[in-house]
Amino acid sequence: MGEAKLKLNATQKFIAQYPDCCFCGGLRAATTREHMPPKALFDGAHRPDKLIMPACAECNHGTRLADLTVSIISRWQLNLSEKQRADHRRLVGGIRNNYPELIAEWVGLNLLDRLQARQHLLKQGVPVPANAALASIGPLTIRQMNLFSHKAILGLYFEHFRKPLGDVVELLEKGLGCTIA
Repeated sequence: MGEAKLKLNATQKFIAQYPDCCFCGGLRAATTREHMPPKALFDGAHRPDKLIMPACAECNHGTRLADLTVSIISRWQLNLSEKQRADHRRLVGGIRNNYPELIAEWVGLNLLDRLQARQHLLKQGVPVPANAALASIGPLTIRQMNLFSHKAILGLYFEHFRKPLGDVVELLEKGLGCTIA
């Protein structure tokens, strides 16, 4: 075997150094690197490469929707550049194709609810431009935002201590909606 084939790539080196998944507390072996914050959070996928955590495939893939949800919400504003709009459309397309219930939650307000929401915001001192669209943040969105928050906390813990936080399985099972075994 040639010397080039014996060299480990960056992921293999990282997993050799940190073999336990930081999300399920090491119940499964890490097989991937998870990046935090996710590329989707940044225009043109230009993210700072700071937090990198060892993750098993199940945990890594189980947070994709949460990453997309937070990435989309972070782009909700009136005056987007054309490039920002293109990024936003691409992300929304991913949600629309894979989780249309979330889109339905966001746009599910009827006209009366939209008017009442606008009035409520104005009464609270929130300036709402006349051409602003309103989105409904409900239980599906909140669940994804909570999962993203848990992921961020676990990533920060790993970054600081260089080991997974133990006893997080129950928390992750609730967030992912599945059983980790």
